[in-house]
Amino acid sequence: MLRFSMGVNYNKILTSAWVGVLLTTALCCLWLYKDTAGRPHMGNMAGGVECYNRVMHEKPFNTVGGFWTTRPLDLYSDTSSRSLQVIYNLHHQAWLNNLAPYASLKFSGVVVARLTPAGKRDNHIYADDVRELGPYSRKFGCPTFEIYYYETGSQGYERLNELVEK
Repeated sequence: MLRFSMGVNYNKILTSAWVGVLLTTALCCLWLYKDTAGRPHMGNMAGGVECYNRVMHEKPFNTVGGFWTTRPLDLYSDTSSRSLQVIYNLHHQAWLNNLAPYASLKFSGVVVARLTPAGKRDNHIYADDVRELGPYSRKFGCPTFEIYYYETGSQGYERLNELVEK
């Protein structure tokens, strides 16, 4: 115990100060994590999730894409459509991932990231990654990505599902 002049207990003062710092830090983190509507903060993906929801309410189907795009879509979408992660060659992402949905779902779409001025980013799927699928049946545009839709039974649909299963 630290006691110096006039009986002051510095341990209580230091403990109180640390508790104050920790509470302030926790409140700041909580404030930064929530947006004004009380939902988890998604940065620039909030518009993407809203756009994805509009598309999936119009025409529900399952998609695949890179981790940084599909993860928020799958977590925060209010539709029954799933958006699961794949790697650059469109094979399912096995690392730290539940593989069960890949076996039971069919995929009709690929979430394709838009190029940024900085170029390509890791763990995103780009247009040149899906060339092997051939032409898409329809394209839906969102702020930071596009959704390439492949009609059920089309060459792109068949090839996509073949690659995801590997």
